[in-house]
Amino acid sequence: MNRIKNLTPGAINVMIGTRTQIIIPSEGCAHVAEFVTPSADLDLDVGQIPTCSTRYGSVEGLPPSDWVRGDGGWSGTYYIVSAMTALAVRASGDYRDDLLCPGEIVRDASGKVVGCRSLRRA
Repeated sequence: MNRIKNLTPGAINVMIGTRTQIIIPSEGCAHVAEFVTPSADLDLDVGQIPTCSTRYGSVEGLPPSDWVRGDGGWSGTYYIVSAMTALAVRASGDYRDDLLCPGEIVRDASGKVVGCRSLRRA
C-alpha cells in the first residue's frame, strides 16, 4: 500500500461535501530557499514601510523519491507540498510523479482556507 506524508506547515483537511473527512497531519516542511535583499523604503501616507527583493533557491526538506516496483506493482510515498515547492522542483528539471498539492481549496464565509476537496498532481 502506498503512503502519504504532508510536508506543508499545517494539517491538510480533505473535505467531502461540507465536512472534513480525512486529516493529514504535517510531518515536516519542504520549502524553497529564499535570499532576501533589502530595498528602498516606501514613504506612504500610513508611514514608512520597508521593501525587499527576493531570489529563490533550491528546494529544501524534500526527501528523494522512494518508489519501487515489486510483484504487486509500484509502491512508495506521496509527498504533499506547496504549489511553490512543486513548481521549484519542476523548474529545476526534476520531474517527480510523487508530489501532490492541495487542490480545489475550500474557504469559510470569511475567506479563510479550511480545507481542500482533492489533492492535485504537481
